[in-house]
Amino acid sequence: MAKKLFLIDGTALIYRSYYAFLKRPLINSKGENTSAIFGTINSFLKLLDNFKAEYVAISFDLKEETFRHKITADYKANRPPAPEDLIAQVEPIKEFFQNIEVPEFSVAGYEADDVLATLAEKFKDDFEIVLVTGDKDFCQLVDDRVTIFDPKKEESLDKEKVKEKYGITTEQFIDYLALVGDSADNIPGVKGIGPKTAKKLLQEYETLENIYKNIENISAKGTRNKLKEHKEDAFLSRKLAKIITDVPLQDLNKDDLNWKDENLAKATKFLERYELNSIQKRLDKEFKDEFDFMNSEESHSKFEVALVNSQTAFQKMLEKMKAKQIVAIDTETTSPNPLKANLVGISLCWNTKQAYYISLAHNMAENLEVKTVVEALQENLANKTLLAHHLKYDYIVLKQHGWQIEQNCFDTMIADYLLHPTEKHSLEACAEREFSYQMIPIKELIGSGKKQITFDNVDPQKAADYSGEDVIFTFKLFEKYSGQLQANELRHLFQNIEMPLSFVLAKMEQTGVYLDEGILQEISQKNKKKIAEITKEIYEIAGKQFNLNSTQQLAQVLFEEMEIPPIKRTKTGYSTDINVLEKLAPDHKIARLLIEYRQLSKLQSTYVTALPQLINSQTGRIHSSFNQTVATTGRLSSSNPNLQNIPVRSEIGKEIRKAFTTDKNNWIILSADYSQIELRLLAILSKDEKMINAFQNK
Repeated sequence: MAKKLFLIDGTALIYRSYYAFLKRPLINSKGENTSAIFGTINSFLKLLDNFKAEYVAISFDLKEETFRHKITADYKANRPPAPEDLIAQVEPIKEFFQNIEVPEFSVAGYEADDVLATLAEKFKDDFEIVLVTGDKDFCQLVDDRVTIFDPKKEESLDKEKVKEKYGITTEQFIDYLALVGDSADNIPGVKGIGPKTAKKLLQEYETLENIYKNIENISAKGTRNKLKEHKEDAFLSRKLAKIITDVPLQDLNKDDLNWKDENLAKATKFLERYELNSIQKRLDKEFKDEFDFMNSEESHSKFEVALVNSQTAFQKMLEKMKAKQIVAIDTETTSPNPLKANLVGISLCWNTKQAYYISLAHNMAENLEVKTVVEALQENLANKTLLAHHLKYDYIVLKQHGWQIEQNCFDTMIADYLLHPTEKHSLEACAEREFSYQMIPIKELIGSGKKQITFDNVDPQKAADYSGEDVIFTFKLFEKYSGQLQANELRHLFQNIEMPLSFVLAKMEQTGVYLDEGILQEISQKNKKKIAEITKEIYEIAGKQFNLNSTQQLAQVLFEEMEIPPIKRTKTGYSTDINVLEKLAPDHKIARLLIEYRQLSKLQSTYVTALPQLINSQTGRIHSSFNQTVATTGRLSSSNPNLQNIPVRSEIGKEIRKAFTTDKNNWIILSADYSQIELRLLAILSKDEKMINAFQNK
C-alpha cells in the first residue's frame, strides 16, 4: 500500500480558524488575538490524530496578484480587506510550520490551490495524495489517487463521496463551478442558475460544452434564456475556477517532503510565546517518552475506592472523616436534570489517595437507606469545607433529599472558569488538561442511544470506581487551583461573588417560574389560524403549493419561476434569508408574507408549543438552568428554556410574555436592571472625578 502525502491548504485553514472564533476570539495576556494561530495548529494536530503523516507539505497564498487577476480585474474584487488581527497572525503561523520543519511551497502569481495541485500531479505516482482543506473547489482534483481531508469535520472525501454529496462526478466539478460561480471569489457563473439546476443540467448533458450544444433542447425557458445570456460568464468562470497543475516549482524528489512528528517538540518556545498552553500540554502528553508516560499513569492511578454498602462500613467511614476539615463530594443520579434525578450514590474523599462510594439505590444490590445517609452526612459535614465540581447540581439534588448545604464550599468548575475562561470546564477536560489523565467515560457505564441505561442499573463496584475518580480529581484540582486563584488575584471574585452567586442560581432553578398554559393555548389557536391564512395567500401568489420551510424550493419559486431578481448567492444557491426577504419586501408582497410566516412559525414552535412541554409535572413550573461558567465575559446565560430570549418586541411576543406570571393572588413579578451599567463601570475604571460625581449626585 502506497504511503500518503498530505498537502495542506494553509490559507484556507487560517481563514476558517479565525472566523470560527469570531464571536469569542482567543486573546492572550499581551492582548494578541491568537484564534487563527490556535485553530490552524489544532487542525494540523487533528490531521496527525487521524493519520500517520510521514510526508507533508503546506502552501499559503501570497500578497501578490495572481494570473487570474490578469484574466479579469473583477476576480476577488468584492472581497473586503482581511481584518488586521487576522493578517497579524499569518506570519506567526508560517513561523510555527517553519519551526517544526514542514516543507512550505508558496509561489508569487499563483494561489495555494495551484501549488498544491501541482505537487499532487507531480507525486501522485509515488503517493496517495491527501489534500487537507475545507475548500470545496478542490473536489475537481479528486481521482483514484487523490482524496480530500477536512480537519474541521474530520471527514474524508473520495470520488464516491463527492458524487454522493454533490450529485455529480469529480470530472464534472469544474463545469459545476462554471455554472454556479463563487460569490466569495467574485466568479459570476450563470446568473440565476443555482446548485440544483446546475446538477440537473450536468446529470443530463455531462459537460458545459454539451449543455450549450443542446441548449435548444432544454425545456425550461427561464434556464435556457439564462444560459444564453450568460454564456460568456460561464466559460470565464470555468477558466477562473480551474485549479492549474503546472506551477513552476524547484526540482523536488519525494524525500524533500519527508517529515517526522518528533519535530513538534521544536515548537515549545513558539507555544510559550503565544501562550498556547493547552496545545503544549497536549504535545507534552503525546510525545513524552514511554517511561515517563507510564510513571504518570501510575501516579494518577494510585488511589483506592472503597464501596460502602453496609451500616458498619458507613460508620467506619464517618469515624475516619471526623478529623478532616476539607471533603470532596459528588452525587450519582439517574438524570442530568437535578429536579428529576433519583439519588443513586454519593462519593467522598479527603485526600488524593482514597475515596469512598456510598451505594444508595443500585438495583439488585446491597444499599444503605438514602434518608439515613443524607441526615448523617449533613450532621458530620456541617462545619467542614465541601469541594465539588459543578456544585449547583449536587446542591439541588441533595436539597431534594432534605440536605440544605450552607457551609463553606469550593466549586472547582467555577475556579477553572475564572482561571481558564476560554477552555472547557468539565471535570474530564480539567483532568486531561491539568494532569494529562483520561477519566472513565460515562458511556462505559451506561452506554448510549437506545441501549443506554440509567445509573441505578450500573454495577456498584464500577459505579464506585467511576464516582471515586470524580472526587479524587476534584480534590486534586482544589489543591492546584486554590493557590492559583490567590496568585492571579481572583480569590476575592471567587469567594465573595461567584460562589455566593452559585447558591442563588441553584435556588432560582429549584423555585422555577410559573407559566399560565391557558394564555398560551389561546395564542396557539390564533397563531395557527393566522399561519394558515398566510400560507394560503403565498400559494395563491406563487401559483402552486410547495414546502415553505424548504429554502431550495422557495428559491426556485421566487427566483426561477416568478423571476424575481435574486439578491445574494450562497454556496448552495440563492439565499432566501431574512436580509434578502427584507430587501425584496417593498416591491414584492410574497416577501412580506414570507417574513410574517417565518416570524409566526418560529414563535409557534419555539415558544407557544414548546414551553408547556417543559413544565415540571410535580411543581407546575418551568425550571430553567442558569449557566455561570459559559460566557468568557462573565455574562449569565439560560437554557432549557432560554428565559433571556423570550420575545418582547412583536405583539405576539408581548402576549407570550404575559404567560409568565405568578400563581398567587396579589403577587407581582418585579423587573430590575442596572442603570447605565457601562458608564458606571467606565467611571470606576477611569477614576474620572466628574463622571463619578455625576453618578453620586444624580
